[in-house]
Amino acid sequence: MDSLREKVFAYVKEIYHVEPDHPFTTPPDYPVLRHPDNRKWFGILMDVPRSRLGLGGEERVDILNLKCSAGLAGSLRRQAGILPAYHMNRDHRISVLLD
Repeated sequence: MDSLREKVFAYVKEIYHVEPDHPFTTPPDYPVLRHPDNRKWFGILMDVPRSRLGLGGEERVDILNLKCSAGLAGSLRRQAGILPAYHMNRDHRISVLLD
């Protein structure tokens, strides 16, 4: 069975015609999703310790950081599994747990 990570990439490819790229030359190798026209990224998939997200435990979990408007980010963070962005601007980005 495909991992949720693979399902996210398949969905983004089908709907937005975007495949992840790997701009980082050293670990961690976090895949980035970019707009095809201007190459600015709108998403990055990372695995981070749960404790870094304010969750219990040190187990690593996949998250997808996404860019969105400040108003939408605030509304989305009220839902389970959507957190303030890890290691990014928290007004315009969210982290989605992929567990």
